[in-house]
Parts: sequence; structure tokens; C-alpha cells
Amino acid sequence: MKKCLTYAVLMIFHGILLAQDWPMINQNPQRTGYVAEEEKLFPPLQIDRLIDLGGIPSSMIVAEDVLYYLMDVDSTTVHAYALDAEHELWQFTIPGGAGTAGFIPALFEDLIYVGGQQGDALYALDRFSGEIRWSREIGFLYNHSPMPDGAGKLYVFADSLFCLDANVGSTIWSTTGNFSTPTLFANDIYYGNSEQFRSCNASNGEINWARNQNSNCTQVIANSSGIYTINDTTVCSYYFDAFKNWCYSFPTGIHSIFFSGGNAMLADTVLLFTALNTLDNVGMLIAINTNNGEKLWEYQSNSHNFFNPAGAHRVVYITGGDPSTIKGFDILDGTLLFEDTSRNFLRQPLIAGSRLFVPTYPGVMIFKSELTSVQPIRQTSIFTYYPNPFGQHINLKLDPALDGPCEIKLVSASGVVRKKIIMNPGQEYQWNTEGMSSGFYLLVITATNVQQVHKIIKIAY
Repeated sequence: MKKCLTYAVLMIFHGILLAQDWPMINQNPQRTGYVAEEEKLFPPLQIDRLIDLGGIPSSMIVAEDVLYYLMDVDSTTVHAYALDAEHELWQFTIPGGAGTAGFIPALFEDLIYVGGQQGDALYALDRFSGEIRWSREIGFLYNHSPMPDGAGKLYVFADSLFCLDANVGSTIWSTTGNFSTPTLFANDIYYGNSEQFRSCNASNGEINWARNQNSNCTQVIANSSGIYTINDTTVCSYYFDAFKNWCYSFPTGIHSIFFSGGNAMLADTVLLFTALNTLDNVGMLIAINTNNGEKLWEYQSNSHNFFNPAGAHRVVYITGGDPSTIKGFDILDGTLLFEDTSRNFLRQPLIAGSRLFVPTYPGVMIFKSELTSVQPIRQTSIFTYYPNPFGQHINLKLDPALDGPCEIKLVSASGVVRKKIIMNPGQEYQWNTEGMSSGFYLLVITATNVQQVHKIIKIAY
């Protein structure tokens, strides 16, 4: 029974983290920038709420209903904000961090990896408390974001490409060279700069092949069909054996826009990227058919103020223009499906938990689908609990209308039952949780013909 419960709990947590979250740069190790599993978020959208963070985040990720974001006004600070409880969990100021961070955090299990411009190291923090678990002085991290593989390795460029043990920060292998943030597909790493585009074995760093090029690489994306490089003036498709499939050359005066999070998104057979029309000084969004490299459509903004895209459910979302709005286009034909002009929206949006997160002053605006915004009448929970997040105690109350007693278990993320109690209808109880570590837990409530599971968070006050 314990083995089955452990497996079920791990599956719940694994699904929460991977299926709908945005836990790293461009959402996944393949750097597609596209949430393929999303099936609910689709225009028309409506505003859910504005989270006041006191400023515009320079970068952000979302996992398990927690928003992790960087602020880089006077210093570089990473914050953790519980979305369901609307409560800041912790913050951490990166020693020496200054200027624009140019860095996107990443998550693996109970760690979050942070850094930034002029910071002295890469830091692995406990993502539930913000406490330092390990740090590594590996060099310049501006525009070099970490890439966890989800299995215990962490890839990051600084003055070299490092493959680190994600749990302790020790070096598994490294290779010299100044390249952009890498891309991982299967057991190979892909990366490039203005001189070469390379593939190496992700386990040991050995070079599989290298192709010379004379154009700066702004992003590499991979899927089962091949590898795509977005360069200054071209987009190219390669087979996994290094042979070129096709190249799309930009018209005269068109150049890729460089962002720390890349400038492209891959959705099935459509590759979308942002570019700058230097002749008219305006931003562009261009869609390419990945089967043959032919342009499907383009959108030209009215300003050079244009940012990097993100997408889900056959829609690409992008901010920019004058004024800077948020727009959503059909990825196949460029039809405008959504636009909100209520505020100035900036930087890359992201999708998590069937919601669209868009940076804007003084924080983040969250949108949700109008089609799912009207919730059906919910059954009254068989019990109530508070607070969430909780500290040393959590309070429980069982619905007095229940026919009989029920069993309540407090289960850790690894499936271990930490506490168990039998409660009678109408009973109130306060659980003492001192000595339990910070993190996510499940309350599993079982009564006659009823079982409910609720996710809760313990933090250290």
C-alpha cells in the first residue's frame, strides 16, 4: 500500500511540475517555448488578476503554482511568490549582482538555480526556503541561463560549457568556448556562436560534430524532426547527423533580435521568431514551415520595441509595439486572435497552469480563458484547512454534514505519510508540524465513497 501511495504522490507532483509549468528558459530543455500539453488556454481571454510586485520582473518562471522572478533595479534579487495564497515565500539577493541580470532561473526537484550579471557565482537555493544549498564560481553568467536535464545534470555556459551535478554542483565534465545557452535533446547538447554550431554527447562532453558558420547564433531549438538554429540573418534546419535540411535567408535589412531567453518558438511544424526590420526600425514576427523552410506569414509591428514569443494551444503570444500590448496569433496563418491594450506589456510572456503570465508595471498580469473562467458549482469540500502556506501548525475542520468519520493523512512529496488522524463530522483539530522540512505536501482525505487530495505548502517563518 505504501509503495502504491508513494508512486501516486510522485506522479501527482511530477505531473504538476512538468505538464503545465515553465520551470526553465524557453519552458523545456529543447527550448521550444511552447506548452504542447495545454488544452484549455485559448482566446478569448480575460484578465484574472494583476500581481503587484513593486516593479517589472526582468525574468520569471512558474512551477507548482509558485512564481519565481528576478528583480534587478538596484541589486539582483530572486523572489518566490505563492500564487494561490498571494504571499511572498522568500527572497534572496545575489551577492555582487548589479545591472540587468540577463539570466533566467531554472528548477530541478527542490532546487532553484540563480545568478546574474556581476554576480560572483551560480547559486543553488532550496526552492521552498531560499536558503543556499551550494554555489559555484564558474564565471560570467550574463545571458547564460542554466539548463537542467531533469535527471540530475545541469548544463550552463560561463567561460566554458559546464555539466554539473545538479544536486551538489560538482563538475561532471566541461569544455572551453564562449557559446550561448545550450539546448538538450535526447542525449546530445547543441550550441553555437558566431564561428561554429556544435553537437556533443551530453554524458561526457565529447564533440559529435561541428559545422562552421559566420553568423551569430541567437537560439537553438530541437524536436524529433531535427535541429533548428536561429542566426543573425538566417534560420537553418539540420538533421541529427549534421547534414543541412534547409535554410531560410532573411530579406535585406532584417536581423534577428537577441534576448537572454532566445527569440524563437517551435510549435509542431511551425517555427516562429522575432526580428528587427532595420530599414523601418520596427519589430517583426515571422513564421516558417519546418517541413520545407518556406515562410508561412509575418506580422510587422509599429515600433522596434518587440520581445520574444511563447505559445500554447496553437496560439503564439508576444508583447511589443507602441503602445506595447500583448497579442495572440494563430500559429498557422497569423490571424490575430487576442489583444489587450489595457496596460504596457513588456518582455516574454509565459504559460503555466492554463494561464498566461505577462510582465507589466507594477508586476505580472494573469489572463485566463473566458471559456473556462465561469466555474461550475463546486461541491462543498468535506473539510476546510488553513493557513496555506502554513508554518508550525495547520488547522483542520471536518464538515458536520458527513455521515461518519474520515481518515486524513499528511503526505510528503516522496510519498511518506508524516501524520494520520481519524476525525468525526464537525470536529476541529490543529496539527503541530514542527520539525517538518519546508516544501510541498498533500492532504489526503478519505471518507465513505469520497477521496480528496489537496496540495499545501510548508514554509519557515
